[in-house]
Amino acid sequence: MAAERPYRNLMEDFVEQAIDECFEKEPNVCTCDRCRNNIAALALNQLKPVYVSTDKGEVYSRISEELDTQLKADLALAVYTAIQKVAKNPRH
Repeated sequence: MAAERPYRNLMEDFVEQAIDECFEKEPNVCTCDRCRNNIAALALNQLKPVYVSTDKGEVYSRISEELDTQLKADLALAVYTAIQKVAKNPRH
């Protein structure tokens, strides 16, 4: 059994949140677990990771992400592009 890692990629949380927001705006997109996971994987492969290892680092990174409009644009584009790709070729 793997031990819990002392670090994590906050970009995963950002992508999950962006996927939820896109699903609200795109009601005809499949939201099954497989499609959602494929969307997340495709988007994460297009984005720079944001690794943190402490609570302080997580708070700082979350605040920085909220202020960085370029990161928000990149995130939205990556998720929207991934949704379009998965919608055209679902794997379920």
